[in-house]
Amino acid sequence: MNGELVVWEAGRLAFDRLQNRLQRRDAGAHRAATERPAHFVVFDLLRLSGTDTTGWPHRRRRRTLPPTAPGPNVCLASSC
Repeated sequence: MNGELVVWEAGRLAFDRLQNRLQRRDAGAHRAATERPAHFVVFDLLRLSGTDTTGWPHRRRRRTLPPTAPGPNVCLASSC
């Protein structure tokens, strides 16, 4: 899967909050993760059961994405 790490704030992407989180270490990193959790937004499928899907049309790859998020901090671009 291909996607991007994001932080949401008031229903919008907060790129500056993500940058701030990436620079934190130790207790500051833990506090930032608690206050502003990051999520991996999946928007493309690059492999499926060992098959390279990069030659498929983008629409087909998007339709093939799993219908539900595979983890607690992962969401599909169509369902975030």
